[in-house]
Amino acid sequence: MEPKLFVATKAFINFGGKILIIRESNKYQEGSNVGQYAIVGGRVKPGQNFLDSLRREVKEETGLDVYDVRFIHYQDFIYDPIFHKKKHFIFLDFSCKTDKSDNVTLNDECEKYAWFKPEEALKMPLNQYTKKTIQDY
Repeated sequence: MEPKLFVATKAFINFGGKILIIRESNKYQEGSNVGQYAIVGGRVKPGQNFLDSLRREVKEETGLDVYDVRFIHYQDFIYDPIFHKKKHFIFLDFSCKTDKSDNVTLNDECEKYAWFKPEEALKMPLNQYTKKTIQDY
């Protein structure tokens, strides 16, 4: 079977100088970062543009609305062993802002969230992709 290619958008959500990080739930069946912290995001659906995908994923996972969306960088992961199956992922990382920090409503993919200054977040058990995004930011 040929490996699959996936494109995902990731949201580096800012509020008052802090960023939102979430911890992946062990109930999330497609998860590969259980117990680790990450930034919000997910796969782009066919026919959906990147910005619409990003806003949809943020709303689904946190209940938040975001604005001032700006591209940070991309990350290319070809057959990374962290994934359970042979996959090629392209992550498109964006910074954005929200007006509310106390209105976070997590879906079942996440079990915890916190707002941190970027340098504080680097001390958390982050997945490798999120760590790179924060360092590059």
